[in-house]
Amino acid sequence: MGRFLVASGVVAACMVWFKINDSKLPVGAQRLEFTCQPHRAAEIAEQYTTDEHRARVTRALVVDSAIFVPAYVVALSAGAGRKWTAAIAAAGLLDLVENGGIALEVHQKRYDLAPVVGTAAAIKWAIVLAAIGRSIVRYARR
Repeated sequence: MGRFLVASGVVAACMVWFKINDSKLPVGAQRLEFTCQPHRAAEIAEQYTTDEHRARVTRALVVDSAIFVPAYVVALSAGAGRKWTAAIAAAGLLDLVENGGIALEVHQKRYDLAPVVGTAAAIKWAIVLAAIGRSIVRYARR
C-alpha cells in the first residue's frame, strides 16, 4: 500500500504541474497524443510559435517520461496486482513511444508520425483504464 500511495502522490503532483505548464501554451501538448491525422497534428504543433512554447512542450515530455510514467506504472502495478505488471509496463513503454513522436512532431515537423503517436496513446489508455478498473475491483473486495 505504501508504494501505491507514494506513487499516486507523485502522479497527482505531476498532473498539477502539467496543468500549470499547459496554461502557458496556446494549446495543451496532450492534444497531440489524441490525433492520428497528420494534418491535425500539424495544426496543433504549429501553434507552438515561440521558443518558449517549444521549451514548455519539451519540459512536459521530460517530466512525463522521467517522472510521471514510472510513477503511474508503479501505482497501477501496486493497485492492480502482479498479474497486471507486464501490461502496465507495456503501457509505460507505449507512453514513451508517444512522447518521442510528439517531440519529433513539435521540433522536426514529423507530422507523418501522428498515426503512430495516436495508436500508441489509444492502446496505452485502454491498458491504463483497464488497470484502474482492476484496482477498483481489487480494493472493493477487501
